[in-house]
Amino acid sequence: MTLYVFAIGGTGTRVLRSLINLLASGVKLDNVTKVVPIIIDTDAENGDKSITTGLITKYITSRNNLYTTENEKSNATFFKTELSYFKTTDGVGTCDAFTNLTSSLPFISWLKEGSDNFEEKWDDLLKCLYDSSDEESRKELQLVTTKGYKGNPNIGSVVFNTISKHPDFDPFIQGFNNDDRVFIISSIFGGNGSSGFPTIVKLLRTNNRTEDALIGALSVLPYYEVSTSGEGENGAIKSSLFDLKAKSALDFYKDDEHIRSINALFYVADKDKRGVYDYNDGDEEQKNPASIIELIGASSIIKFCSFTNEQLSQPRSLGFGLPMSETDNGNNIQITIKHFTRANSFFHNKVIPNLLKMLYALKYLEYAKTDGNSTVGGVRVRNGGNIGNLVIDESVYIEYINSEFLPWVRQLANQEPNGRRYFTLLNNENNINELILNGTAHVSDANRNAEFMQKFSDTNRNSSASASLMTALHATANLMFQNMGNYQTF
Repeated sequence: MTLYVFAIGGTGTRVLRSLINLLASGVKLDNVTKVVPIIIDTDAENGDKSITTGLITKYITSRNNLYTTENEKSNATFFKTELSYFKTTDGVGTCDAFTNLTSSLPFISWLKEGSDNFEEKWDDLLKCLYDSSDEESRKELQLVTTKGYKGNPNIGSVVFNTISKHPDFDPFIQGFNNDDRVFIISSIFGGNGSSGFPTIVKLLRTNNRTEDALIGALSVLPYYEVSTSGEGENGAIKSSLFDLKAKSALDFYKDDEHIRSINALFYVADKDKRGVYDYNDGDEEQKNPASIIELIGASSIIKFCSFTNEQLSQPRSLGFGLPMSETDNGNNIQITIKHFTRANSFFHNKVIPNLLKMLYALKYLEYAKTDGNSTVGGVRVRNGGNIGNLVIDESVYIEYINSEFLPWVRQLANQEPNGRRYFTLLNNENNINELILNGTAHVSDANRNAEFMQKFSDTNRNSSASASLMTALHATANLMFQNMGNYQTF
């Protein structure tokens, strides 16, 4: 079964970035064999979109290089889930979809384009419905949409209604199978997400091939603010309006028959500790650091996939609540894994262990290569070395970790912008004995080394070297997760 993930706007692409890194860490999606991301962002040069589209390519390339046969792919550990391009053009795969929805013309000129008899009465009606001011922070009819809709869903919804006639729409519809699912990621307080989300749901529910599809969605409520100084002083995007826009959208969702038909609708937000970002209304400069809110949002997709068809037979809404200790009083801006250790916590059981294992595997590989014991039990662990007669090439794995996974983990832990919640997963990246923050992580070097090498020796020698390496590293990471302190209980 294929899961089509629509990522709309900047927030959508950033949540998708977190999802892909979770899949790289070995998170398994139940009831799904393949994920097809579909990125929709009318800001063609958006920096966050560029990061995520590059990440998709890196994931697909890494997985194909690490696992060279179908058997290896079906038994994969890290990079377990197949990720596929939405379309291929001239031999180049892409997940960037429904492009060219914007225009360099002002919105009113775009509406009139191609019409020889746009009567004056319609012109007057538009001026009643939209602000016709030329003032930058208020203009609607004069808005040029090449950087998106700048928080104006009343404009975006008009443009998104043209998607059904876009060349990308029919191939998607025709390729959709009865057991496939859809998940839609969007924010509720901007322009792209809040206008594209209800439009896409409507298109799916009114098409005979997708009308009965199981649909999940994540609506991200305000979780950051933008500066009111500098460009933001007169900018079109004002975070003082975010909550009002979110409330208006929720009022609409409450009564819309198509939104109410969504099988699982998730909400996530941070109402207190948002942090203030520098003002930026689009283009390649818009590159926000990864956020704990986006990571939690990505986990909603994992949760959606875990539901059976029967469980999704009746629409449901779900939210995410983060338990705080009495000493936190809800004011703590540093989040660690201790905040997710409630009994039967989905995030605690499904997300955190995989993130830790991905990092354990990397750190132990580095440790084994540099601790002076490069040969233990006849097994060599070095770049260009071998396991028995198998050449080890961990470069693909290391390259993905260093260029994508670790920067993402470090951004989650970044305390900037000031005032936002940040997620510290690790205590000390450089010391394998002190990896877990707020946990106990001390294990005998000798015992760990012996068990690690035994795991290498036990791997399937009929697999390629890279697949064997991934299997060994994952098995070792499991062993370390079990032994490295009381993560399960602290």
